[in-house]
Amino acid sequence: MPDTILPATTDDNLLNVLAHHAWQDWPSFTFEQWYALWERLAQAKADAEYAVNTINWLIGNWIEAGEAVHGEKYAQAVALTGLHESYLQRLAYTVRRFEGRPSHPALPFTYHSEVATLSPPDRKAILDQAQEQGLTRARIRQLVQQRKFLRDGKPDDSEIRFVLTQAFQELRQLPPEHWGRLIVWALKPLLKAPGLRDELLTRLQEEA
Repeated sequence: MPDTILPATTDDNLLNVLAHHAWQDWPSFTFEQWYALWERLAQAKADAEYAVNTINWLIGNWIEAGEAVHGEKYAQAVALTGLHESYLQRLAYTVRRFEGRPSHPALPFTYHSEVATLSPPDRKAILDQAQEQGLTRARIRQLVQQRKFLRDGKPDDSEIRFVLTQAFQELRQLPPEHWGRLIVWALKPLLKAPGLRDELLTRLQEEA
């Protein structure tokens, strides 16, 4: 981790500077400095000094920076924060998957967290859709489960019909210029259940 990648700063604006950089570019804090930074973060979090999104990215980056430099001391310091371990793990995992910075800054941290387990192309596709269509977090979670289902599952016909039904419900709500992308997505289950090809083609003809 570089020592001089960030500009010289004072304690008053340190968080503001760090908030615009991924943990890989943070200076190599000593353990004492790193832990003191948590005290500053905790104060900012309690005082709502920054937006929740900014605080979440900062805390996740702080965890990753500590793990990279101090190894086992990270676990000890995290325990002293008083925050729930699963919450901290989620922040750190999301930050790690997105390499420290949001891919879609206009979207909440929670949206990035929902898609963090997916591949980069799948993450981008869902977040692009969320940004363009104003999707809710619940809808994003549903899309993530569908992606995992199509990628990893070994579904039976009833499960595939459920996914196809969801696809056609979306098809009716979208303008025609978006149909091509959705139809391509809907065709993927046929790779796992060729027997449903005629059913899908019939339904596509009915929707035309």
